[in-house]
Amino acid sequence: MLSPSGQLPGVRTSLQLNAPKEMPAEEFRAHSRSVEDFRQYAIQHATSLGWYPGRLREPLPRNGTDRFLLDYELAENGYSVWEKMIGRMVDLANQTWSPLKVSLRQTLLNGISDWIHRYVTAMPVQGAKNLREGFHAGSLVLARGQGSGEQARNAVDLKDASGNSHRVEAVVCACGYEDPGWIKYNKGIFPGQIKPNASRWVGAPLNNGWGTAQAGNRVLFAGEAAAPTTAIPSYARTSIMQANFALDWINSHA
Repeated sequence: MLSPSGQLPGVRTSLQLNAPKEMPAEEFRAHSRSVEDFRQYAIQHATSLGWYPGRLREPLPRNGTDRFLLDYELAENGYSVWEKMIGRMVDLANQTWSPLKVSLRQTLLNGISDWIHRYVTAMPVQGAKNLREGFHAGSLVLARGQGSGEQARNAVDLKDASGNSHRVEAVVCACGYEDPGWIKYNKGIFPGQIKPNASRWVGAPLNNGWGTAQAGNRVLFAGEAAAPTTAIPSYARTSIMQANFALDWINSHA
């Protein structure tokens, strides 16, 4: 699933612990000495997975409604080879590029920023509806924890700040690169500053830990907060508000 403009809520179904191995770590590291080498390697790898590299350079619609409708169409279509590759690429960049010298790391990041910002994963629209309904019904709770986890079959047990273990089945990365307006409330970053339905919000700001959304005792999704030591951070800011944003678009253009 894709959201080229970042207007649909994103979801990742794997962590670094169980990321797919289609892009070998050794090859990734060997081709991380220059931007030119890395981009050529990534395009060749995309071709091997059946993703036509020319799509990396196709222009996106300029009209905001058209951009959103493209997001909607791609998200509804489901699985994408690019999602499979980009998720693995981000995981490997976090592992491989973070220890590099700042100048080289920044050069590499700048060299692929157009890919990272353009193609982000997305959840089906029904998932956005479920998030919105759960939030307004008060059945979802966002809490802060520590970013440590242990793989358990097809899920991850995530330990919170108190040492309690939560079963995590998916990771939400709410990016929203193209239109960050939904992130800000009262000069703050959601959920640190939030006005709508504040009485139903039980969680804490996500600064240096994990955010988990729960319905009863079951963890529905989690996200890793940005950290200065991470090359390409995952974002756990505004999954529910982003779902509202997406559905507002659908309702206003139906």
